[in-house]
Amino acid sequence: MKILYFSFAPIHSSIDGVYKKGLRKNNVEVIDYSFHGVHGFSRYAQILQKYRIHSEEVDYVMAGYDSPFIIIFLWPWCRK
Repeated sequence: MKILYFSFAPIHSSIDGVYKKGLRKNNVEVIDYSFHGVHGFSRYAQILQKYRIHSEEVDYVMAGYDSPFIIIFLWPWCRK
């Protein structure tokens, strides 16, 4: 199983780090991107670009604990 993980928090923030560590411990391949420090619409454009690059190879898309707007943004393009 492969998961694409997006977050606005730093890559190793406490909650997100625990989620990703647990997934990897259970033999799930995690492709993670952090858009910490990127502001405005460009962060969403980058998320859409990364999703399109990996959409064929991933089974699920997850958003970080503090990043629920990523799911709302990706909803029209992604049903994973």
